[in-house]
Amino acid sequence: MIMPEFVEIRTEPEEAKPELDVPFELLDLDLLKPHEELDPNELEAFIESVTSSSIFWKAALISKEGYVILDGHHRWAGLKKLNAKVMPCILLDYVNNPEVKVYTWYPFIIGSLNHLIDVLKNIEEIEIIYESNKDTIVEKVENMEAAFGLIHSDASKDFILIVGDGDPYDLQKIIIKHLIDDQRIQLGYIDTIKGAEELLAQRKAVAYFVRRAPRKREIVERASKGKVYPPKTTRHSLPFVPKKIHVPLDKLLNP
Repeated sequence: MIMPEFVEIRTEPEEAKPELDVPFELLDLDLLKPHEELDPNELEAFIESVTSSSIFWKAALISKEGYVILDGHHRWAGLKKLNAKVMPCILLDYVNNPEVKVYTWYPFIIGSLNHLIDVLKNIEEIEIIYESNKDTIVEKVENMEAAFGLIHSDASKDFILIVGDGDPYDLQKIIIKHLIDDQRIQLGYIDTIKGAEELLAQRKAVAYFVRRAPRKREIVERASKGKVYPPKTTRHSLPFVPKKIHVPLDKLLNP
């Protein structure tokens, strides 16, 4: 479930949201269900922070439907590693709440486009299909007819659709693992397609992947089955910012 570190770029300015003193509950760690893979560096950073301060200051966000972790995967995993029993959690009406939105992150690549395409060609579980129309790429990805669409700025090459048998998100996991394992390219994530296009225009990346953001009900159903998405698949937007809390770590270790 643990994946290596990656680069993250945010281009959208943070909206001015009210900071609210939202009630939280101490929920059993074993009750909570993750929906994404972890970054081990972020996990270790949390453990170092919470053990050095002995204070837990940010409640996790949890869906009332299925007790799925929406925000707080590394806090949850870190507390489990410390043998804690409970975690401060804010329970949210999620699936049918229009104010809670879910987006995705777009993987981008730094390195050689030709090498990237060679890497993709050598992944047995997928097939690459060349496509000249960017709108067609986006449409097929949104319709779950492809795991990824690869967009680049090389006018001499068509764009690429990446297809294969099975769940597109499981195929994404396979692809991302190959990209991370390759030492000649670097993987990053950016929050918007507009930002990804700017990376291409500025030659700060050679390509980016288009992918479909999971729907909220799909996230709950997948987590309830014990399955997780690749890292950085979901990006949740809430109508408020919870105020920081001040819970002694010992209270979570020995509730």
